[in-house]
Amino acid sequence: MESAEDVLAHLGAAPSRRLWGAPDPVADPALHAPAPTDLPERLARLLSPTPIHLDDLSRLLEAGAGTVAAALFELELEGRAASLPGGYAASPSAAFD
Repeated sequence: MESAEDVLAHLGAAPSRRLWGAPDPVADPALHAPAPTDLPERLARLLSPTPIHLDDLSRLLEAGAGTVAAALFELELEGRAASLPGGYAASPSAAFD
């Protein structure tokens, strides 16, 4: 057995089909591109006292949520950002107002 489809075939289960041509996160190298080096700076410019959700930041930055979360964590360590409950982020002053 070499793949998930082989295991499913062995178990008698039908392999699932990808819907609407969604990219394969394992096989598509574009989904694993390294983060741009300026991502933390671009992220910092988007933050304000008004919380914004991580998904919205990902969309605005055209980067994966994990990449944006890592950049946000880097900014938090520098005292330039704050993670808030519910997947939101804001400038650091928002966390203490």
